[in-house]
Amino acid sequence: MTLTTEEDRSCDSQSCGPESSSVPIPIQCRKLPMAMRICHIAEDGTLKSPQWGTPWTGPVMHAHRWSQSAAVLGECGLHAVRVVAGAVPACEADALLIVEYDGRVAAGKVALRAERMSIQQIVVRTFALKRLLSASYPKVPVVVRRLGKRRQITLDEEGTVRIKRFRAGQPHGRWETRYADGTIRIERFRAGVPHGRWETRYADGTIMIKRFRDMVPHGRWETRYADGTVMIKRYRDGQLQE
Repeated sequence: MTLTTEEDRSCDSQSCGPESSSVPIPIQCRKLPMAMRICHIAEDGTLKSPQWGTPWTGPVMHAHRWSQSAAVLGECGLHAVRVVAGAVPACEADALLIVEYDGRVAAGKVALRAERMSIQQIVVRTFALKRLLSASYPKVPVVVRRLGKRRQITLDEEGTVRIKRFRAGQPHGRWETRYADGTIRIERFRAGVPHGRWETRYADGTIMIKRFRDMVPHGRWETRYADGTVMIKRYRDGQLQE
């Protein structure tokens, strides 16, 4: 296998910026489950990391530099998120990589970074891209997976996972969005409109709860902060109650 190294200035992530999280705990020298990440596809069929354009010249990538920080985002290493079965790239022109990772690892609720990643499978949305990538990475299985009509799971280059459900072409049921910083948002729909409890759990511990009835705010809305502060509003048929 060809080994690619990735410099710290191009730690490629979804990632190397001012954002960081204090929640993740580093795990060293231990093989962990597979993860998934997005790569752009060059015209010649080379996979490239989204932010810095670091090429995957083979199925294995190694982070040349490593940050000892417990944080995931904004630190050097190879970035990915935990696997969700059935996911496809959010952008039709991109590829979703299923990777094994090892070496030193820093892991959060959603995202992680590791010293080394090895591509186990490539998921694309068109047969043209499958042919292109199969020629560039002949030892890696490339599969075509399209968006479902009733359930769609996508991953974008920022590391955001979106799980959506539909009925008769309209949003229906539970929608879930998982952000790389660990924020989780749950939304519920009925026949295309917000209905039921919506909840967002932020990475800093803040919890925001909203309730709707047929798109209209109805019931108790709450914001619970990490310091224990709670703010409550009550709505009836869209009208704020004093």
